[in-house]
Amino acid sequence: MIYINHNRAIEQLENLVNTNLNKTQSYLPKSFHKEQQHALELLKKRIHLEETIEDTIYLVLIME
Repeated sequence: MIYINHNRAIEQLENLVNTNLNKTQSYLPKSFHKEQQHALELLKKRIHLEETIEDTIYLVLIME
């Protein structure tokens, strides 16, 4: 059950990150947008890493 909830949380976070990657506010400086883009890209990579770890753990449990 925890595994299912964790995957759902990761999916929701990934959807939020993908949505926010395309949004910008015109009143904020370009440097802010650049930093925000960088932070969101790092978060996206972290989500991918979490998914890979979860998949590996799942496969190890199945193989036992």
